[in-house]
This record gives sequence, C-alpha cells and structure tokens, in this order.
Amino acid sequence: MKNYRLSKYIVIGDKTSFYFFNAENGSFLSVMDRKGNGPEEYADIFSRFFDEEKELIYVATPNKTKLRSEERFSR
Repeated sequence: MKNYRLSKYIVIGDKTSFYFFNAENGSFLSVMDRKGNGPEEYADIFSRFFDEEKELIYVATPNKTKLRSEERFSR
C-alpha cells in the first residue's frame, strides 16, 4: 500500500484500488476499485496521476497502455 498526501485528500492505494479520505478530518470519501478485464476495469495499475484541481485520477495499466481512466475523488 502507498499513501499519497494531497492538499485536500489523503489517498491510500495499491495496484488495484484507491481509498480517498478528507485530509482535514480523515473522513472516508470514496473508493476506486474496478478490478477485472472489462472495458471500465483494470487488472493492475502501474502508473497514476492525481489532478487535484479537477478532482480526477488518471491510471495506466499494463494491458491497456493507452487507457486513461478518470475517477472523481469524491462522490
């Protein structure tokens, strides 16, 4: 598991999922966990980029190298 500290969020993640928490009070916001082989799913995440301003996460996976998946930090 890796932890990422952003100005408004704490993100805890591994190769298949991310958990988003409010950095101010620690409350749970959302989870991104679409493990699988479907069109909106992924088997492994090898690269990630957090766009905090737009509240999006971009992920790249080994089997879908051109995939750009966007998820909102909070719902």
